Amino acid sequence: MPPVEYPPPVDIAPPADNAPPQRLPAPDERSAVPRAIQPLVQNIENIPATAGPAQLIDFEQTALANHPQLAAAWQAIEAAEGRAWQARRYPNPQFGVASPQLAGSESQYNAFFSQDILTGRKLVLDQSAACYEVEQARLALVRARFEVLTGVRKNFYQTLAAQQRVAVLADLARLAGRSQQIGQALLQGGEGTRTDTLLLEIELQRAEAAHQSAQAVLEAARKQLAAASGVPAMPVGELRGDLAAPTMQVELDRVGPEAAMLNAQTGIASVGVDRARVLLQRAIVEPYPTFNVMGGYQRQLIGVEDQGIAQVTMSVPLWNRNQGGIREAEANIGRAEAEVRRVQLELSTQAAEAVGRYQSAIVQVARYEREILPRSRESVTLTQRLYEQGELDFLRLLSAQKTLGEVNLGYVEAQAARWAAAAELANLLQREEFP
Repeated sequence: MPPVEYPPPVDIAPPADNAPPQRLPAPDERSAVPRAIQPLVQNIENIPATAGPAQLIDFEQTALANHPQLAAAWQAIEAAEGRAWQARRYPNPQFGVASPQLAGSESQYNAFFSQDILTGRKLVLDQSAACYEVEQARLALVRARFEVLTGVRKNFYQTLAAQQRVAVLADLARLAGRSQQIGQALLQGGEGTRTDTLLLEIELQRAEAAHQSAQAVLEAARKQLAAASGVPAMPVGELRGDLAAPTMQVELDRVGPEAAMLNAQTGIASVGVDRARVLLQRAIVEPYPTFNVMGGYQRQLIGVEDQGIAQVTMSVPLWNRNQGGIREAEANIGRAEAEVRRVQLELSTQAAEAVGRYQSAIVQVARYEREILPRSRESVTLTQRLYEQGELDFLRLLSAQKTLGEVNLGYVEAQAARWAAAAELANLLQREEFP
């Protein structure tokens, strides 16, 4: 058989046959939170239990401490570390008793131990492959962590936008009430018509109904935010945040390449290639002989009473040299390399879509702030003043009010879209600080 070139062990594989694996805590030394993950959740237990979350950082820390997706990822690391420890354990010896001859006074009785001896550094390769699984589990935790944070961030700004919609619609309801009072006063003064006042009353009722609907949406958004934080029963009150605040600084033209190269998903796929290469080496050495060494003591009743017994057996790779397993392992390397490219393409696509949404939202927000909002507010102020003076009819006032309401709500929607896209970019780039 051709000589086998063994790949260098990963940094958590043992450097020598009898050395314990590095970076893998002993089973009795493991804490409830794996050591590698403790920096990610430090200071979480210091959150006051009675403090109601109001800022984004409060909800993020609550999610890091309570979300079951992270707990599952931690346990997956524990399981992978356990498999890595177990992969290096040598097969247990066997003990047996026998009687090769039962013939009365000429009977023989023996007791023996036997041990399998593996060749080809099979256990080293097994643990190297298992250690790559540990690395994948740790990267999966990073991925899960940012998925949880992204969910919290999106829901926080959606709730903040819903909170802002309630405020905007409350202002519109007050504005509609003011217009209805003006119309009623003009009717009593003989300058208006009953039709005008009825239409203004209808508009007031519609504004109040929209306000009540927005309040219901806000309550649902608060519950979704609590669930995204990992504590569905957590009460969520008034949020503190600014939709108009600047988001994170990012070079948009570099989002795609950075996401494709630095995201944890790419890391998981890349480690999968290394693991597949180790498994190929393991498949190559699979047919290497396994020796069984046996030694024992035998007692014969008559004649030579004390006897020793010894036996050595080995598997002979005559018919089965694991040709199919080697072929499968070679194909798995190609598949793992293709998976890396697929993940990078998917991340690049997601980055392009997120950048497009982010740029579109920024353009809309800027247009609202510079042009649309100021003009709409000025239009309502002038129209209402002229209506009070009797120079315009109620239809012009009603139209200006509707326009202002639509503009304010559109501005809130644009801000919510900007923050949602920013949260997606932070997830792709794995930005710890947000915004």
